[in-house]
Amino acid sequence: MPSFPWRGDRRLSSERELAAVDMYVYTQPAGLLGRLVGRALRFRVERFLVDLGRDGALPRVEVDAESLRPQCEVYPTTKFERAPLGYAEVERLQRRTRGYTLDAPRYPTITFDTTASREDAVEGVLCLRGASQPIRCTKAVEGAEVVVRCPLSLAAFNVPRYSLWLGLFSVSDAVEVETRIPSKTILSL
Repeated sequence: MPSFPWRGDRRLSSERELAAVDMYVYTQPAGLLGRLVGRALRFRVERFLVDLGRDGALPRVEVDAESLRPQCEVYPTTKFERAPLGYAEVERLQRRTRGYTLDAPRYPTITFDTTASREDAVEGVLCLRGASQPIRCTKAVEGAEVVVRCPLSLAAFNVPRYSLWLGLFSVSDAVEVETRIPSKTILSL
C-alpha cells in the first residue's frame, strides 16, 4: 500500500488537485414494497477538500453538503450502473437530499477527521448534521486505485429516514461512502 507523502499545510480541492478522485454515496431501498420494487442509487460528491495540516498530521476531509448529486440507479450487490436518472428525478432527489436528509442550509459542511490510518483501514470521527460519531472505513488497492469504503448508519447521525405509505417504501438506514483515489493522484501529492 503506498503511503501519502504529506508535507506542511496543504488544502487539496476536488476542483483542482483531486479532480481525478471520485467520491460516491450508495443508498439501498427498504420497506416491504421498497425491497421489491425500490432502487439502489448512487450519488456523486461534487465538491470536497482534503486538509493535510502540518507535518505528520492526519488529514481532515470536508464535504460541501450541497454538492451531493444523484447520478444513477445501480445494481445493489455490484454497484455497477444500471440505469440513468431522468432530469426531473435528479432534481427531486437533489431537493430532498439537500433540504430534508442532510439539512444543508443548517449544516453546510460534512467533516471527517482521521484519527488513525493503517494499511487496510482508516478510522476517524464523522460529523454529519451536527452529530459526531467514530467510524471505521476499509482501505484496499483495486487495480490502479486505492478504494476507501465507509459504511454508515444514518440513525447514528440523527438523519431522518425517508419513507412513504407508512414505511412501505423507504430508504435503508445503512449507506456506504466510497472514495476512489487513482494511484497517479497519490504519486502527485
